[in-house]
Amino acid sequence: MVYRPTSSFSPRRNPEKPRRVYNGVKMGSSRQELSANWSAERILSVLETLFTEKVCTDGAEYARLGQAREVVFQTGEVIARVQGRAPRSYNVRLGFDAYKPDQWEALTAAAVEQATLAASIVSGEMPVTIDEFLEPLGLELFPSNAAGIPMSCTCEEEKPCKHMWCVVLLMSSSVARDPWELLKVRGLPREELGLRVREYRTSGGGVGGPMPVYVPHLGVGSGGGADGGKGGEVESLESHVHDFWGSGLGLDSVQMPIELPEVSHPLLRRLGPSPFGDAKFPMVGLLATCYDLIAERVILDEEKDLEEELKQEDGSEDSGG
Repeated sequence: MVYRPTSSFSPRRNPEKPRRVYNGVKMGSSRQELSANWSAERILSVLETLFTEKVCTDGAEYARLGQAREVVFQTGEVIARVQGRAPRSYNVRLGFDAYKPDQWEALTAAAVEQATLAASIVSGEMPVTIDEFLEPLGLELFPSNAAGIPMSCTCEEEKPCKHMWCVVLLMSSSVARDPWELLKVRGLPREELGLRVREYRTSGGGVGGPMPVYVPHLGVGSGGGADGGKGGEVESLESHVHDFWGSGLGLDSVQMPIELPEVSHPLLRRLGPSPFGDAKFPMVGLLATCYDLIAERVILDEEKDLEEELKQEDGSEDSGG
């Protein structure tokens, strides 16, 4: 007699609810709160029309629960891993057009001409009118239509799916906190653009190539010009070995006012980019801010001292008269 099983094997079904993720990426604000933020709304208003109401509801729940294992901003894309009901998480991608090198140079040169924008880039505060500035350059930071952000997901659901909308919300939430995150997907972090703007203003044009950090005017001799009155030639150091340590004539008449350097942050420029590329905060930008605050305080103290000296001189003259 042959034994025949009375029941057949059935594969294990996925749970009705998504598998919970420990320490996942959560949406910091509600959909309504994101709508009140101008930078987040610029993204959501363009993409939301692609999704059904049911997909938006489910995707928002995924974003609220923290079903995304990671969300990464990088050149040309925002990628994420979203955990659904299946054992493996789904890979979601939102594509962006990264700026080309010549477009970055045009943007840098134009930013230098706009003092307000240059200051915004350096300080980290994005102006609401950023697209009005970029439009003449043929560029856009925020997408003007849904075609500007091609989306994909590895799930088998009908597209666009709730996993895509989850990532859209998480991306918008991150942009709401820092709109300059979009610069990263366009190919250049804000800190790097700020450094380029400073270099461009210093060099008078052109970025990306080698440039001197600081070229002071050297001059020796009795002439009144920067070349020491030698017909455009600077005397060599070897010709002054015998009197190198001498103070020279007229040292007492040399004035050394406390003022900002001709080139901003020459030491930081000499050192180059920070070796801590993956740090949570820009080291070079932090040091630059510290140097600026110290210089501002020193100059302010010097002005107060000078004002006090003038008052004392005026008082002595009045008493003597």
